Amino acid sequence: MPRRPARLITELLAFLQSQGATLRDLARELGVDETALIRLRTGERSPSKQMLVKIVQHFGEHRFIRDLLWVHFFTECRATPEGVDPVDALASDAIPPRVTHDLRRYVDHFAAETMQSGSGLYVCGPDASALAVVVRALRVAFEGAKVRLFFLRADQKTNAADVRNALAAPLLIVERVDFASATTADIIRRRADLTRPTIVTSMAAPDAIADPYLRRIAKSAMRRVDLGLVDEAAALPPTISHAS
Repeated sequence: MPRRPARLITELLAFLQSQGATLRDLARELGVDETALIRLRTGERSPSKQMLVKIVQHFGEHRFIRDLLWVHFFTECRATPEGVDPVDALASDAIPPRVTHDLRRYVDHFAAETMQSGSGLYVCGPDASALAVVVRALRVAFEGAKVRLFFLRADQKTNAADVRNALAAPLLIVERVDFASATTADIIRRRADLTRPTIVTSMAAPDAIADPYLRRIAKSAMRRVDLGLVDEAAALPPTISHAS
């Protein structure tokens, strides 16, 4: 059984393949044979310090690879971040204690979550102001934990740079998915295909999402966190198409 899911090696290989490189090319760059690289990818072995140094030397100029390395180091070292304490950031009278506990646990285990399942959160509740407080608290908490995130209001008009950043960020937070534009909905779908975590907030339950693919993502790739009772039957509006 694998000791640790090899997200770093898998993503690095996928990145290089998108540029026309092969498993053999990566093995040569890292100074190992292909069999060893396959064992790393399957989790039978863990990257050595020397190999991590080589990854930094050869691929560290790519921001996406740097983010993956950070996740790997954070998972291995579990260093306490300096600056804002994520626990303090999530302490708010507007957030029920049980929800605060769930959110703290997610922030604290985010690096391992990313490496293992890429699961996000579906935070729902009947109070829009409470949902806004959760979003602000999560942004501060993740910044304190040194996690690079990209934030989107679900109905905002996005440009090509926004889309690239939203797809590349280790974490995406989408506020009020109830009003998701077609572009935002597509970003959420593409991140799910890449197994990258997304946090969304909503005033309705996941079953209320009209888009069947997004509904499946919300129910299978996100953990539901309830701020209060929501109408399970109320349908969300269809995605919004912005005129170009």
